Amino acid sequence: MSLGVICHSQGVADKISLEEYNSDLLDSLVFDEVVRYRKENDLAGLFKSESMIDSARIHSSQMGERDKIFYKKFRKGQCPVALEMNIREFSYLELSRIIVKRWMNSPGHKELILGPYFIYGASSNHIVMKDDKLLLKGIFYLSYNP
Repeated sequence: MSLGVICHSQGVADKISLEEYNSDLLDSLVFDEVVRYRKENDLAGLFKSESMIDSARIHSSQMGERDKIFYKKFRKGQCPVALEMNIREFSYLELSRIIVKRWMNSPGHKELILGPYFIYGASSNHIVMKDDKLLLKGIFYLSYNP
């Protein structure tokens, strides 16, 4: 079972709930965290692109429909985008930081996120129910064009 936007009643410090999951909030926090990393590295922030947000949502939704949670083989620069963990244990803010930190620990993702010429970005994080756990599959797009 995968979930899109369900409700907007949860806030930044709230623990993630299946019944009240707020994908817009998590997507926004992940975007802000990427911008924070860029600014820490003396790079310009990013503008949100509505067309890229739409594409990222479609992509993360398609990822959410797949059964594969773990990827068995990694090439250099890759990281597991879909990680099995019980995300109910985290607030939205905590989870956004975990997502971006994991991307930043991947050489390939870090290189993209800190690409100096990117000016547009979008985030989408899809929740999947598997074996009584809420799992997350996240996407972050970067582009020179909106």
